[in-house]
Amino acid sequence: MSVDEHRVALANSWSAREILAHTRRLVRTHAFRLAALYLLVFAASVLGVLLFVYGTSANFVERQTEATLDAEIAGLAEQYAQRGLSGLIQIVAARSAGDRGDAMIYLVTDPDGRPLVGNIAAWPAGLPTHSASLSFALEKTIDGRVERRPARGRLFLIPGGYRLLVGRDISDAAAFRGQIRSTLIWAGLIALGIGVAGGAVMSRNLLHRVEQVNRTSERVMAGNLAVLRRFVEDRDDVALIFPVHPNPSVHGLSGALLSKHPRIHLIQPLGYRDFIHLLTHAWLIVSDSGGVQEEAPTLGKPLLIIRENTERPEAVECGVARLVGGRPDLLAKILEEVYTDRGWIEQVAKIKNPFGQGDSAKIIVQIIRELLRCTRQML
Repeated sequence: MSVDEHRVALANSWSAREILAHTRRLVRTHAFRLAALYLLVFAASVLGVLLFVYGTSANFVERQTEATLDAEIAGLAEQYAQRGLSGLIQIVAARSAGDRGDAMIYLVTDPDGRPLVGNIAAWPAGLPTHSASLSFALEKTIDGRVERRPARGRLFLIPGGYRLLVGRDISDAAAFRGQIRSTLIWAGLIALGIGVAGGAVMSRNLLHRVEQVNRTSERVMAGNLAVLRRFVEDRDDVALIFPVHPNPSVHGLSGALLSKHPRIHLIQPLGYRDFIHLLTHAWLIVSDSGGVQEEAPTLGKPLLIIRENTERPEAVECGVARLVGGRPDLLAKILEEVYTDRGWIEQVAKIKNPFGQGDSAKIIVQIIRELLRCTRQML
């Protein structure tokens, strides 16, 4: 292999690896899962519509066949009631003469099964000899070829041992159902293709937006972590304990920016009791956690929220927490202010917890007792 060929093969190998890596990354994203859910719902909806259309069409064809047989049998029964067996034979002979184009099948046989009149030569094989509704196959010679065609009909026993078969060739109806089925299958495949294309476009757009958000978040997080490291490096009496979130992005950034410093400790996520113990002995908390925004006021600890907004504004309104947002420069400024002036820290320790004082159970019991007392008085 030449050098150029080796380079081409190596480039193709890397290209395949990149494609595989990108595919794996795509499959693991929330965007892909949303697209897959969209495609599943879309496919189920299309399948439901197609099944409904097919079932409705097939039922319509079946009803038409049954209605035609009912009308034909009613006419023959009326002729038999008025003119007897001879009149029935005459009307069957008249309706069997020539090709009327209605695909009707007639046959009258004697007690021994010999055909007397009709448009088929013999009693179809396998048919019963008692009155019944039945489906059977009818052999017809067309252009020198024998074809088996599906048929549906009804068999009647006539006094004297005679038998009357009235049926209809349903090969056209079967072909019609097959055509509908084929059309619906193609329609379903086309709709599925459109759904796949739409899902791919949606997944790509969502993935692009998610990547943009992730890049922005990682940039802000990297800035905040860099500020925290500089803050610890510049002050010998400050240490940082950082429970590392298992998210790969957080794990990678924290390891790159906070590791290899004697007073910065990267630890595994803690259990609740151990985490509360850690918060209790901290002089300042920096977090974006919603739960910590409730725990900090309970413990009387100042909190810097590195988010643009909070779902727990009570912590900010009472003065325990401050919103920093996604501005590392503001975080550095507030850290310096808090370290220089301990007034806020001392004030936070005296602020009443806006989320309660730990006596909620007693208050609930008192309310229930009051309600029960009022109910007894009303009764």
